[in-house]
Amino acid sequence: GIRLACPMRARCSPWHPAHPLQDRLLEASSGCSAADLAPQPGLWKVLQMRRYWGRIAGCTLGWFLFDIPSYGNSLFEPTVLANVFPPPGNAGVGLTGGIDDNMCWQLLIVALIALPGYYVAMYFMDSIGRRNMQLQGFLIMAILYAILGIFDHQLTQVPSLMLVLYGLTFFFSNFGPNSTTFQLPAESFPPQVRTTLNGLSAACGMSGAALGSAIFKTIESATSLPATMLLCAGVSLLGFAVTWFFVVDMRGKPMEGDEETEETPDKTSDNEGETYMSVDPAGVLLPKLAADPGKKVGTPKRDSQGHDSRDRAMQYDTVQSVHAKI
Repeated sequence: GIRLACPMRARCSPWHPAHPLQDRLLEASSGCSAADLAPQPGLWKVLQMRRYWGRIAGCTLGWFLFDIPSYGNSLFEPTVLANVFPPPGNAGVGLTGGIDDNMCWQLLIVALIALPGYYVAMYFMDSIGRRNMQLQGFLIMAILYAILGIFDHQLTQVPSLMLVLYGLTFFFSNFGPNSTTFQLPAESFPPQVRTTLNGLSAACGMSGAALGSAIFKTIESATSLPATMLLCAGVSLLGFAVTWFFVVDMRGKPMEGDEETEETPDKTSDNEGETYMSVDPAGVLLPKLAADPGKKVGTPKRDSQGHDSRDRAMQYDTVQSVHAKI
């Protein structure tokens, strides 16, 4: 595809592992980023990178497990409410009547309980962190589903309380995984694989949505509503466990690949006065002159403010000496 971020794309040669310095110099002279010069790995290639396995599991499984009870309860909310408030006879749902026999009022109350969860999540997103918000969302959802399943008989005697508890499952869904699952892939992976793994995570989430939509009504009909609520509690606990073990709290940490690479000494060559510096995650070593006035390999260019600009361009004799060492 065409990368608008690199207007000189046509002048950028493809990345080739045999000439890392050549591409580094081309990047500096052409203005292309490393992402423009390097080919983007495909999904299969990314899945073979073991360093991402944990984060992939956290993002994909968390999204998958959340969408099972979320979509199941959302689509079959009228079915759940019919068990809480059995309609009188075969009467249809109208716009009149009290909460006990009007499903429109019941759905409205659940929606009003659920909606503020989004705004609470937005307010606390950065202070709590996406990992912690997802953890507390999964945990409280599991507790609420368990209460609805275990104490179903007692709660049917107080249907208004059961309605509030059921609405709170949606509140903590919004103030939890429903606000974090689609954000975690964006902050968990470096730019060169971020889009690919974000798409994979979303696909896993939609798979969970399809599964929840397909089995919720079937399980409820084959067993009972309490058993279905307990199943939702179990799935939420699995989501909590996945988040706990595999999702990283990125608060205060730069996203991998977005931070400026810090130059740190790696090793010193046999020639006194030259230090090899690691300049990219691939481990390419580029030489940089140490403060040695007696060794003249090339004079670095400086910008209008007098800052060292070796990273943008190097003198011809410096390039020649570098190529001779490779």
